[in-house]
Amino acid sequence: MGRFFCLAGCLYFLAAHPPLAKSEALRTFVSDFQREFVNRGQKEAISGRVFYDASLKKLLIRVDQPLRQWMILEGRETIIYYPDKKQAFRIKTQIEAVMPFFQVFIGCVDEDFGLGKLGYAMARYEKKGMSLTSIWTPPKNLAKTLGDVILVYESNRLVSAEYKTPKGAPASKGTFGRHIPFGGYFFPLEISIESIYEGGSTTEKVGYVQPEFNGAFPEDVRAFKLPPGVMIKDVEW
Repeated sequence: MGRFFCLAGCLYFLAAHPPLAKSEALRTFVSDFQREFVNRGQKEAISGRVFYDASLKKLLIRVDQPLRQWMILEGRETIIYYPDKKQAFRIKTQIEAVMPFFQVFIGCVDEDFGLGKLGYAMARYEKKGMSLTSIWTPPKNLAKTLGDVILVYESNRLVSAEYKTPKGAPASKGTFGRHIPFGGYFFPLEISIESIYEGGSTTEKVGYVQPEFNGAFPEDVRAFKLPPGVMIKDVEW
């Protein structure tokens, strides 16, 4: 249960991401991954494989270590399934749910990192050589809960995204490396996200290994369904 709530707590519930079909580039993505999450000195490490179908807007995460687990994110529903226990949790939300480390990855197909679709507006920018820094302000109706966002690009690669509180203090910062080009975009295979809260911080590091763009998508994964007899517990989020 503890690992379930740790993973579920990492879900970012954001507005639906615009379709990727506009570039006709990314249809499917499959990759092994390794993830490390540190909170108050406690470290959790998992590894597995991620499957993404852009046409279905469906994300499946298969965790292989330290225990077998599936996470299926589709629309406003997230299912976390433990095959060995034949137990599942179903989380329903009012808007789409995505995993932070994958939202960062997919967000690279937008020049503004998807901020414009969330109501942010660019306040100013500074260009030095191949480096571009832009500052984005939140919509007025969210100015009391959200602060500015600072994006830094190097040679058309997003290398950092820093989020501020409404008072201007650091809230979280993501750094991105080992970019790989595909379909006119640069996707980061190494992602680190530090989130700051009162009295401490959390750190999440993710590495993608042997990524496959638009490769064969396993049919059993595409049509994945919970087997009969699985106990499902509904969780309101």
